[in-house]
Amino acid sequence: MSLAESLFQRIADFLDDYPPFQYLGKEDLLRIARLVKIKFHERDETIFEENTPRRNLFYVIHNGSVRVFNRKGKKHQLRDIRVEGELLGIGHISGLPHYTQSAVAENDTILYSIPWEPFSQLLPAYPDVMRFLRANTSLHPESRSWGGAASEMLPGDPGADTLVGHINETTYLPQIVQKRFLACQTNDTLQEAAFKMLQNELEAIIVVDPDGTPKGMITKTDMTRCVQSGRLPRKALAKEFMSAPVITVGENPRLGDCMRLMLKSACRFLCMTKDGSAFTPATGVISERDLMLYYGNNPMVIIRQIGISDNFEELTHLRYRADMLMLNELRSVDAILWFSEVVHDLNCAFARRVIELAQADLRAEGYFPPDVHLCWMAAGAGGRKELFTRTAMDRGMVYKALSSAAESHAADYATRLAHTLSNGLLKCGWTPNTRQMTEANIQWNRSLSDWEAYFHQWINHTLDDELPSVLPWFDALPIAGNDYLVDSFQSVLVREIASHPAFIRRLASVTITSIPKPEEYEAFSTRENRLGERRFDISHSVLQPLSHLARLFALKEGIVKHTSTIDRLNKLAKTSAAHRALFEDAAEGFKIALFCSAKTGLREQSPGNLIEPATLTGIEQQSIKSTFRSIFELQNLAETLVS
Repeated sequence: MSLAESLFQRIADFLDDYPPFQYLGKEDLLRIARLVKIKFHERDETIFEENTPRRNLFYVIHNGSVRVFNRKGKKHQLRDIRVEGELLGIGHISGLPHYTQSAVAENDTILYSIPWEPFSQLLPAYPDVMRFLRANTSLHPESRSWGGAASEMLPGDPGADTLVGHINETTYLPQIVQKRFLACQTNDTLQEAAFKMLQNELEAIIVVDPDGTPKGMITKTDMTRCVQSGRLPRKALAKEFMSAPVITVGENPRLGDCMRLMLKSACRFLCMTKDGSAFTPATGVISERDLMLYYGNNPMVIIRQIGISDNFEELTHLRYRADMLMLNELRSVDAILWFSEVVHDLNCAFARRVIELAQADLRAEGYFPPDVHLCWMAAGAGGRKELFTRTAMDRGMVYKALSSAAESHAADYATRLAHTLSNGLLKCGWTPNTRQMTEANIQWNRSLSDWEAYFHQWINHTLDDELPSVLPWFDALPIAGNDYLVDSFQSVLVREIASHPAFIRRLASVTITSIPKPEEYEAFSTRENRLGERRFDISHSVLQPLSHLARLFALKEGIVKHTSTIDRLNKLAKTSAAHRALFEDAAEGFKIALFCSAKTGLREQSPGNLIEPATLTGIEQQSIKSTFRSIFELQNLAETLVS
């Protein structure tokens, strides 16, 4: 091997240790290594300057570190510190002719410069390289010149709207499942329908109009009930005994969507139609059994068992099974939104069952419910569907007496129920709430009129230093009971904010002060920290700042029905054309950070606040760093609301 070839091989070996080069094939990696030029920069020497023409190359740091910043007059606004193996100057993929940031050597630094043109020609063959570059480029404003979504940053990207591949619950059901179905006309007899089901060995039959539009469904369970009730005259018609309306999905549905629909609507069959509505012809039936066959660890099984459990010991065991399900199946960023919904459904199922057991205990003690509506609700991270473990959840209760006679007993009954409920959750393994922000605290177990008065007080008279302690209730979400009670005081929230615009200025000021200083983000940017010398508080540095900022802008726009941070950011992206890309970047970054936190929390049975950067993939590390910029830019946007 010649001296030159030996040098190229050493360069290739170095690049192979770092993303995105480690995703390249050996021959392509060596081809890139042969194009590398080695450059030395002394400490404080400029590598490139913002607003200067962009060179048709990019850099990899071989040794040393580099400051990346923007100039603000005589001041420098630090954006990042890049270290060995990291990239510089790749923003030209967006097509902008100038650099938008400056880069200066932090100490004596050796760089590898790589021409962009031959490297970019490899991208269509290496999706992981493109995904890494997409995560990396969201650090830079020029990455948004494509018009917004992260998925648009690199032409030719094969497509995923997240950084990693799909997992089972986001895959599509096999065609054999989707197309296997029976149909009968509304005026066919039950006997004819039953014969078809028996002949084809299927559990359900769709009842359709002459044009094939679904009107209802008959299942074996429906048949059994008819037999038990004796309501089976010889000429009984299908339309007289069908279950209606049907729950519909579109053609080629995803497994996760089907499971969520079944969980939400408490049904065991879905009707597939041409466009997903009940107004086009039926094309298939999907059964709960189909989902269990293709997805063994089914949360629906756990939820059904929760509903029939009659003691807290069994509920504790089921909660443990749910935790194991989450830990085993949470394999990719793609799954995080689906899992947040499933965890919310599981928490709702536990809450409903614990309330039922608590009410049974109260009846045994001689306390019977008055004529009252109640709703048990989550707040804070629980209300935003961002809690994945049995850590302390902020909770409360709202009730409304339905008669004057019930008013005197409503508060007493709600208090007794709340204490029994809190004790039940503790028996099931939930962590005690040390801040006493639970339904057992009479301050958070109030009538609807009291809650409405609370929001009036908080928006109009609460001091700025007291506001953070009540903001979790601005994320309230119904868990069990009468949902309209929470909807009611959320409507009051919208009216109060609209009537008192000064509240948004105060909330913006409080939100800005809650965001960590840039120095705290620099810790994650050092190679030593990412190699595991200390843990990184992802909740304090990423999740909390983004959730506070999303709440601020959502409330400013009157968005209260969407309480999750990702939902809020996505909704804001749709309603704010000027800042669409910023909100989309922030939503994607939050999703990745939440995934990393959830993985850690489920694995360690902890809140998941502290993560080991060394356990993250290169794409995850880069994506979290990218999110820091979104936080800074949203902070700048929030500052415009204060003045």
